[in-house]
Amino acid sequence: ANDWNAANIAALETCGADTCDTDFNGQVTSDYAYTNLVSTCGQGGTIAVIYTITDDCGNATTLEATLTLEDTTPPNLDNCSVTDQSIECSGDDNEQLANDWNAANIAALEACGADTCDTDFNGQVTSDYAYSNLVSTCGQGGTIAVIYTITDDCGNATTLEATLTLEDTVVPDLSGCSVENTTLECSDTDNESLADAWNADNIAALEACAADACDT
Repeated sequence: ANDWNAANIAALETCGADTCDTDFNGQVTSDYAYTNLVSTCGQGGTIAVIYTITDDCGNATTLEATLTLEDTTPPNLDNCSVTDQSIECSGDDNEQLANDWNAANIAALEACGADTCDTDFNGQVTSDYAYSNLVSTCGQGGTIAVIYTITDDCGNATTLEATLTLEDTVVPDLSGCSVENTTLECSDTDNESLADAWNADNIAALEACAADACDT
């Protein structure tokens, strides 16, 4: 802004014409001050300036000009990395785990984003995350695709995408189960039905006693 004002003064000193004053060096002034910036967004805004060209006899002419500092550049995310992540399914805690992952990504983007006209991205990072967007793959596991939008004070936005995967790599817990060897009295006609019943009872018992956080 200072350079712009100085360039205007230099231009007016060389372009002005006066039949009784051939040299306007030092005779061009302005009411410019950077503190006159009228903010529009971020560090952008406008500065209105009046230039006064005065000849040696005190006759003056004025011109007006306005400098606009604008921000059309989206935030720089070169130092940011929001990557796909896989976490182990944890039953009733799945939604909280997903919520925490999303919140951590937002906090990271608020801290890593850079913008010459916006030094604070607090509250300016949003996402379309919703746990209800889970695309089930098996049991309570699945994937959630999320788009993060980082917007500066002037409305310029950049987006990043990340996917959370809730995976189940743990076998069912059978610590509460007990299936023991059984001896049955042989029957000349019912042996097969006795064995079938014994097997069915074992299956029913295992279905009742087995535990798995991702399989209800």
